[in-house]
Amino acid sequence: PASMAIAMAMVANGDSGESRDDVLRLLGFNPVGCDISQLNDYCRIMLTELPKLDGRTVCRFANSLWHRPGLKVTESFSGVLGNVYSSDEIAIDPNGEKGMRNINRWVGNYTGGMIPEFLKWPLNNTDIFLINATYFKGRWATEFNVEASRDGDFRNLDGSVSKATFMHADRRFGYAKTDRTEAISLPFGSGNFELTALLPTQETGFREFLRSVSYGEFKALAELMRSGQPAHIALSFPKFQTETESDGDMTEVMKGLGLRDAFIRGFNAMVEGQDALINGILQAVNIKVDEKGVEAAAATGIGMATSPGPDQSEVVELNFDRPFLYVIRETSTGTILFMGMEATADSLTFPVNAPVISVSINPGATAFTQIPLHASSLATLLVRPINPALDAE
Repeated sequence: PASMAIAMAMVANGDSGESRDDVLRLLGFNPVGCDISQLNDYCRIMLTELPKLDGRTVCRFANSLWHRPGLKVTESFSGVLGNVYSSDEIAIDPNGEKGMRNINRWVGNYTGGMIPEFLKWPLNNTDIFLINATYFKGRWATEFNVEASRDGDFRNLDGSVSKATFMHADRRFGYAKTDRTEAISLPFGSGNFELTALLPTQETGFREFLRSVSYGEFKALAELMRSGQPAHIALSFPKFQTETESDGDMTEVMKGLGLRDAFIRGFNAMVEGQDALINGILQAVNIKVDEKGVEAAAATGIGMATSPGPDQSEVVELNFDRPFLYVIRETSTGTILFMGMEATADSLTFPVNAPVISVSINPGATAFTQIPLHASSLATLLVRPINPALDAE
């Protein structure tokens, strides 16, 4: 999703060699015949144009570069972050209780108050801390009738049953069906953004679908919904709010996705005369879905430590009363802002033997990475390459 991709793109500008190329590959760019300017151009367009697409929807991004006072950040690095990513450069020590309070205040401000405590404990031994904050608020193009909402049973991933409040609508939606899943498109505002929900068939099973789903399959479903006629749907969709806190370092997850050299070689163009090594990757997400629409926020922080150098139609009944996946995306570019899964209706937590999800950065890849899901129902995973050129592969 966008927050992690933007944060990693900023980091990529802090190197001129293998670590930069490592991040480029992670984001779907082939370092052979491609330079960092192409990634920056794409990010510039996304950061400036997405917020302007729909006057009925709020979509905004904020970036910041925090560093110890006196640290000699290279002009090339800070310049690109300021000019391309509109990043605030904040010469305040990110470490300790004071640093934590300052960072949490900044993140809370740029996430509409949805992530008030991004850092749960103070940073330490961190010379540079890069942050992206992403905020989205969209009203459904056609809101759900609050009076039609009623309680029902949601079948949790572990087989138990919980009570949930289901929203109901009987109208036409973008819809697609395969032998593995059903998908529905719920548009926001003027239609530039949408929530796409995937309900795996009971024959396929949620765990198997989650293990094998790819961006290519998702893209094909989205194309079916875009090109086909809207279907008459009797929809039952649960209200929910889910949060993933930044209480776990995502370093191992990113290594599993292929980001390896960057953790070993470090970044040679961030600080004058020194290399900078990634010493932590944190992310927090909060998503709320109700009859009016969706409000969502994400924050990603990457810590760096320096070291000495080198109709009449048939009605389809679609009841999301069991685990499902959802994606909030911009429709013209396919940019994924948020991605999640709803597996339980009450505690929003998984059993101890949490499932894994198979993902691939490159839709043409055949190898997938097994990633354990966090102890919440939201899996914020990089499954779509930021490079739209790869869509043709």
